[in-house]
Amino acid sequence: MTRLTRQAAALGALGIAIILAIAWSAGVLSSRRAEAVLTSQQADACERVAEQIQALRQQPAIVGSQAKDMSELVTSIEQSASKAKIPAESLVRVWPQPTRRLAASDFVEMPTQVDLRNVTLRQIIEFLYELSQSESTLTAQRLRLSASPHSQTDSQWAAETTLVYLVYEPPAAKPAAP
Repeated sequence: MTRLTRQAAALGALGIAIILAIAWSAGVLSSRRAEAVLTSQQADACERVAEQIQALRQQPAIVGSQAKDMSELVTSIEQSASKAKIPAESLVRVWPQPTRRLAASDFVEMPTQVDLRNVTLRQIIEFLYELSQSESTLTAQRLRLSASPHSQTDSQWAAETTLVYLVYEPPAAKPAAP
């Protein structure tokens, strides 16, 4: 093989290598573009979902149209306590708290304080679960646990919980000033 033939073969091989490198680069570029388009679409979808979540956070999940009758609420609490095997004497107190308007919205929080004594953690959890199943508009907003002062065992607790439900109650329209 002559020197010229070797150079031509080397140039040919180099040309083929360059063409293959260009073809590979074009394939990678095309693949990356497709991935970028897909990622952009997914990012847009995520932004839409995030906006929906934000909008839903601004609205109460479940709202009543009117305030619950206190005797109905107490009955629901007593039934949930019974299902959780909480003795009647352990349900110490149920009393309504002052209502609170949620910022400048049309919704009012109706809190009720419930005190339990000499109950196990399991009973407390079952009580709150049963209550959430029977009263879909009622949620436990706060739960405070402490060692029960008159407990016979270490596994009994005192629990204070604030149960809240929301009511749609637009503020009364103020009369226009003359």
